[in-house]
Parts: sequence; structure tokens; C-alpha cells
Amino acid sequence: MIQRSPQNQNQTDEDIGGYYFDDLLKRSFFEPYRSDNVFYTIHDLLHELAQSVSQDECFRVVDDTSIQGIPTMVRHLWIEIDNPTLLAEVDKWTDKWKNLIFEKNKWKNLRTLVLICKEYNHHEHSTIFSELFKSLKSIRVLHLLVRGMKELANEIGYLIHLRVMSTYPPFTPFSSSIIRLPSLICKLYHLQFIELRPDSGSDGIPQGMNNLISLKCMMLKDVLDMIDGIGKLISLHELVFSIEEKSGPGLKS
Repeated sequence: MIQRSPQNQNQTDEDIGGYYFDDLLKRSFFEPYRSDNVFYTIHDLLHELAQSVSQDECFRVVDDTSIQGIPTMVRHLWIEIDNPTLLAEVDKWTDKWKNLIFEKNKWKNLRTLVLICKEYNHHEHSTIFSELFKSLKSIRVLHLLVRGMKELANEIGYLIHLRVMSTYPPFTPFSSSIIRLPSLICKLYHLQFIELRPDSGSDGIPQGMNNLISLKCMMLKDVLDMIDGIGKLISLHELVFSIEEKSGPGLKS
């Protein structure tokens, strides 16, 4: 539980979290990974201790191994696989997906998912991700990077408790290919942080992005002027964007 100082009740959660982090950094709990102070590491012994005490709550699957051994009580999950078909099986009689590893209520405690897939075919795999989003209604943090995926499934709108969404997880070997966002993303009213970089101009941005009234930080690329009514995002504290020199209507508040 984050505690605010009695002397400064106007502190934001980010301010308080930054204070705690800086204190841990001074105590050498964290160490800078490189000189830009963007990423940090912890000592090997602390890492082993953290793994020991959180083994039922945190789990990592890499290189297509142990995907069936994920604990049912897991809360924070990292999956890095080559092919999305490992997330489900195909019924040989009906050609339909079955036994999705994220089947309803199987991991009802899951709050964080980092999912990295190195292959994607829309015809073969789109149903997997549609069913995946339907089954993750309790998720709070989603980092999704799927090579070849051009559009997020509409079922992203099922993630009504989502607070953080990114298609650019750190330390990944390739970049996002998503160029279109579904309209139902505008229904994620609890979303506080979003990092998306669609590159298809106005066709990739749905109407209604200004409905995300809880947004505190938005990181976008080349699409800022495509968002109508951005001034309605009254909770927005940080806006990170890059734009190219071009003619257009500019920002609309």
C-alpha cells in the first residue's frame, strides 16, 4: 500500500513510487543496467531470493518449454514462444481450437502477462488471440509483441480492468508490426498507460480515444494529430510522441 506523506497529500502515486525506488537504489538493491539509467538490474543473490519467495506467483516460459507446467495460482507470467499454436490445440475432427491454456477461470489470479511470439499468420492464429483476450478479464498489465500481427483483435475490449498496455516490451529481438487498433480499445476506461505505435495514419486510430479518461501516460508514434479531443484526457500527466514534418490539421482539443 502506497503511503502519502502527511506533509504533502498532493503527491501522486508516481511521485511516491519514484521516492521508494530512489531509496532502494541508494541502498544498492537496484543497479543501473547501463549509463542512461533507463533499465536496472538486481544482484544475483537478490534475484534468486525473489524467485524463491515468488515461485508460485511469477513464472517464465521461454523457448517453447514447460508451457503446460504453468502454476494455476500464477499472477505474473512471461511467455516467449515461436509459434502461437502452442497456446492451444486443434480438434482434428472440427478444425477448431480447443484446450486453450488460458481457458476460462483457469488462471483467475493472473494480473500481468508478457506475451512474445516470433511467428503469426492471421488466418491460422487470429482465433487464438480472440479467445485469449476473452479469458483474461482480470488482467491489469499486458505487454504484447507478436511478429507479423497487423491488427489487435476486437476482443481486447474484454480486458475491462486493464491498467497498462504496451506492444513494445523491453529487451525483445524485434519490433511491433501492429498498424491498426480496434474500436473497442476505446472502452478500456481504467487504462492508465498505453504504448502503441500504429503506422497507418488515421486509418489505424479509432474514433473515441479521448474516452480513455483514466490515461496518465500515452506513448504514441506519428499519430498524435489523429486523436480528436485529446484535451478531454484530464488525467494525462505524460505524453511521449514522435512526429514527422507533414501537412495536416494539427492537434484537436
